[in-house]
Amino acid sequence: MPSDDNVLRSQTNRHQLPQIISLAAGDLFYSIPCAAPRSLKVWQRRTLQASRLEASISRLQADLYATFARFSNQWTALGNESCC
Repeated sequence: MPSDDNVLRSQTNRHQLPQIISLAAGDLFYSIPCAAPRSLKVWQRRTLQASRLEASISRLQADLYATFARFSNQWTALGNESCC
């Protein structure tokens, strides 16, 4: 059975882990406090939304290029038929 002192120490260490990681890595990205899971969820949701938006833009660009190529080929074919 763990003593109260050990339980308190493990809880303190868990709470301080993000700050320890931040200091070790030298990066503020990892300094998310354990007491704010809502902030983490908001950050994850916004990151996911940004990823989805980026994927949508990539698909739209691909569709636009494909449409342009198709019309360009049709326009070239029409030009070749009229001159011969």
